[in-house]
Amino acid sequence: MASSYGLYGIIAGGVAALLIPILLSVALNGSKKGKKRGVPVKVGGEEGYTMRHARGPDLVDVPWPGATTMAALFGQACKKYSISL
Repeated sequence: MASSYGLYGIIAGGVAALLIPILLSVALNGSKKGKKRGVPVKVGGEEGYTMRHARGPDLVDVPWPGATTMAALFGQACKKYSISL
């Protein structure tokens, strides 16, 4: 039965079997609109772009004043609990 299609027919079928799913996935994924994950903010007088959790539009409370980043929070925790860096 395979001999009735010939070598070129078998190769063309294999190429089509590989290309059709790839082309369909590219076409379908390209049409989706991406979710906007960040929001524009103004921090320190400069415009910027930040990412926040969708359910929490407000800033979270910080345990210590001045701990605006994870690095600052870690440093303050080390000083408070006498851990030397």
